[in-house]
Amino acid sequence: MGKGIGLVLLTAALGASSSSAQHREGEYGGVTPGVVTPYEALPKKRILWKNNRKNAMYWAGYLPSKDRIFLQLSSEVAHETSAQGKKAWVFLPGIRPARGNWWRRMDTSGFKKSLQEIRVKRVGKRSSWGRAGLVIELTFEEGGSPSVTGQTLEDGFHYLMLTL
Repeated sequence: MGKGIGLVLLTAALGASSSSAQHREGEYGGVTPGVVTPYEALPKKRILWKNNRKNAMYWAGYLPSKDRIFLQLSSEVAHETSAQGKKAWVFLPGIRPARGNWWRRMDTSGFKKSLQEIRVKRVGKRSSWGRAGLVIELTFEEGGSPSVTGQTLEDGFHYLMLTL
């Protein structure tokens, strides 16, 4: 059986109704900072939040109403920022992705804000940062630099908030 067919069958077997119990079609179904997702509501085949990996990023999201990017992390982490021209970077040393969706770019140009795109990149120790970790690359319409704050919320995760 081909991988594509197997994936479709696996998705059908798991049932899409588990995610629709949390939100209706067309509504945001991702992570909301500080909101605890009940274990029973998680799809059974999903990588569980309870795996408690150290130095891991679980989710990157964008809150257009607050013009803020949030990173859901397993624990508090040091960060470095830099900006040049229309790009800004936030480096998280020693952090690795905990899930498979970390590499997807987020096109934010449709929100009519200065932020155009968000990319999360994994870098090795031979990178220009000098050590391994994750880099969040932000592309602005006219340049900019985020202010970064961190806090641990009720759900037990640490969130880095990048306010634009």
